Amino acid sequence: MTCDERVTATLAQLDDLEARVKAVFSNMSDEAFNRPGPPSNWSPAMILDHLLIVDAPYHPKIKALTNLPPGGSEEIRHTFMAKLLIKAGGPGGKAPAPKSMTPAAGPRDREIIDRYLAHLAEAKAHAAQFRGVNLNEVRINNPHFSIIRMTMGDVLALMAGHKERHIQQIEAMASGT
Repeated sequence: MTCDERVTATLAQLDDLEARVKAVFSNMSDEAFNRPGPPSNWSPAMILDHLLIVDAPYHPKIKALTNLPPGGSEEIRHTFMAKLLIKAGGPGGKAPAPKSMTPAAGPRDREIIDRYLAHLAEAKAHAAQFRGVNLNEVRINNPHFSIIRMTMGDVLALMAGHKERHIQQIEAMASGT
C-alpha cells in the first residue's frame, strides 16, 4: 500500500465509522447506552470515552507537524513496534487497555456521541493533510508510550484499526451478539 492509498483508505474508513456510529446510536435506549457488556464489561458510552482518551493526545502532535515531505507514491513501511500495536489494538486484537486508557465507571450523557463525532471530523481533517506526503518520513513519539517512535503511516493504521475494533464491539452489543 502506498502512502496516498493509506490516506485514502483511512479517510474512507473514518467516513464509514461515522455513519455506523450514527446508525448504532440512533435507536439505542439510554439504558442500553450505559449497560456494560462483554468482553470488557464497558458500556457503549464507556467505549466511546475510551476512544476519546486514547486518541486525544495524538491530535496536538499531528496538528504541530509542518514541512511535510512529499512522496505519496512511496510504499508504507510500518515499524516493528507499530506492527505489534496495530495487531493487538485492531479488529480481532485482544490487548487489554492500560489503566491510563481505561474510562471511569458510571453512566454518561449522550453528548459523548457528539463529542466522538466531532473527534472523527478532526481525525479526518488531520488525515487529509497527509495527501501526497511520504508518511514513512513523518515521525512522532507515541503519546502513551513515549519510547515508541512511530511513522504517520503507523499512526493512521493504528488509529483506524483501533476505532474499527471498538465500533464493531458496540455494534455487537447493540445487536445482542
